[in-house]
Amino acid sequence: MVKSGVYRVLITRGGFKIGVSELEKEYDILLKLWVSGSHDYINLTSSYLIANSILVAAIAIILKITPIVVAFSVIGIILCIQMYLGLSLLRTQNAYWRRNLKIIEDNGDWEKEGRHSYVNEFYKFRNSCKPKPLPPKGGEPEFKVDFAIKHHKEFWASRINALPLLFVMLYAIFIIHALVVVIFVIHTFVVVIHVIYVGVAIGIIYLVLSYLLKYFSDC
Repeated sequence: MVKSGVYRVLITRGGFKIGVSELEKEYDILLKLWVSGSHDYINLTSSYLIANSILVAAIAIILKITPIVVAFSVIGIILCIQMYLGLSLLRTQNAYWRRNLKIIEDNGDWEKEGRHSYVNEFYKFRNSCKPKPLPPKGGEPEFKVDFAIKHHKEFWASRINALPLLFVMLYAIFIIHALVVVIFVIHTFVVVIHVIYVGVAIGIIYLVLSYLLKYFSDC
């Protein structure tokens, strides 16, 4: 760390010189913002997951009440859209903080001061197209690449993509089920009406024939 009162010029930004001490303060602020944003992202994901799970359970309980099922499913789809937008906003915000941290970490003079970011090293390890195991260091064995590191970039492995899509599919199934029930009820009602018509027609024909037979037999 730089001693108090020592000022070394690192970069020039907008015509103003930024020294090591100022850069350290800026780095600490960005780091706190990034950590806070990551925490908010996890909390928001958990909150939306709980809300959608409760809504799905409620729909499953009242599955036979078609209008309410459709209404709750529409609300759930809107909630999923809000979930995707909220998580996207937080992810973009965190990526912005991380970008500025990386700008400071990649500065040559910053590295000469003996600082080393383990977060930056992990990001390079995690986000590499073909991640390789980290070599042994400080008596620790080789840090191997696991399944999560290899596949965390996949579409199905992303919470921001998988969770909203999963719940939207569930709500769509509920809506389709409700429509099928309505169609079945309407079809059943039409069949019942036809049966009644046929029954009434048969009854009328029977009465007419009975009357005619009785009339002619009297003659």
